[in-house]
Amino acid sequence: MILKDDIIYTMRAENEFRLIFGKGENNAPAFSGVTPVVEEPQAEKTPASEKIRVAIKHYLHNIAERDKQEAKKRISSTIQGEGQNKRVLRLPEAQLQNILLRIINQHNIPLDKIEITIKKTLAEEIKGNSEEIQLQVAGILRGVESCKEAYVALEAKMRTDHPNNETWIATNDQFDARYKVDLIGAVENKEGIVETLYLVQVKSSRDQEEIIQITKTHQEYLEMLPQLIGPLNKKEASSVAGKEIKEILDKDRNEKNEEQLVLFGLVLDQYIEDNKGNLGEIQAANFYGKLKKEGVEFSPFTVMGILKNTEILNKYRSKYFTGDLNSEKQLTKTADNIPFTEGESIAFYNKNNVNTIANTAQIYSVVMIKNVEVSRKKLESPYKNLETKN
Repeated sequence: MILKDDIIYTMRAENEFRLIFGKGENNAPAFSGVTPVVEEPQAEKTPASEKIRVAIKHYLHNIAERDKQEAKKRISSTIQGEGQNKRVLRLPEAQLQNILLRIINQHNIPLDKIEITIKKTLAEEIKGNSEEIQLQVAGILRGVESCKEAYVALEAKMRTDHPNNETWIATNDQFDARYKVDLIGAVENKEGIVETLYLVQVKSSRDQEEIIQITKTHQEYLEMLPQLIGPLNKKEASSVAGKEIKEILDKDRNEKNEEQLVLFGLVLDQYIEDNKGNLGEIQAANFYGKLKKEGVEFSPFTVMGILKNTEILNKYRSKYFTGDLNSEKQLTKTADNIPFTEGESIAFYNKNNVNTIANTAQIYSVVMIKNVEVSRKKLESPYKNLETKN
């Protein structure tokens, strides 16, 4: 498995919050946005005590940064009349809990030994009255203990229920802080596609109102997916376009595919010529409209990617279009403004991310009290029919 670093040194940016499950080198499982709770590689030599010290130091740094940022946001929100997202405030705690969970799992060490190292580190770093921080960390440790019990029980159940499938359990700091997901459990079929996904929250009591709210919050995430996927497509459009153009020009492909690129070049030249001397009028959205009108079938994200990928523009400038550097720069600058529907967004995402949460067959919201499952609800998938939407 391709793993992320055990210690995350800074709070993750919001635009990195995503779940993509695919395949890495040699067809090994690769995860972007999640960190598997697995035994660490044999080559790893860092002692558990050192990992704990580093984690605590960066937790202290992150909560200090949070306090600074929130002070500014409070002033801003008071002026603008906006509220604060309370879930996001818990990101440092979620991050520390997930790191400690991995350390316990990877090194198989008791919680009391971790607690001793934490107390020593806090005493060294704070050098004063650390009672408040001690209490905060003690609360996090209780959460780690519960998550460890839930992890062991979930892992055993997944293996029993799916004996012939690959299963894994991971964490995501943003998931934890924003959408009440302590653990993410996945079951892959023989083709390596995630066919069952468990969004697991570990609680300390069987409060029915809270369980209902947790399930509702998990559903909220699924309903956010179409909105999250569009910006993600924009971010990756440039690199994906390079692969698509290579496929179009593959000698074994249908000649009609290259005709599309030729037509793209003709429309580009004509659009630039029509707006010659009027650089301010050149807009990628308008250009995309011309492409569709002339019969170019590229998706909006493919066009966006071509315009943003200067390597493509430079490589094919003489073969497919004459071009104009200033006009091309203006198209590149405005490429993100090309409009797209939710259906087009999902279709592009599924095409270029074969094994993703967006096409997972079944997703469940699970609530556990330590090692006991107290709720399991199948969630609705709002994006199933989006490819047909206009």
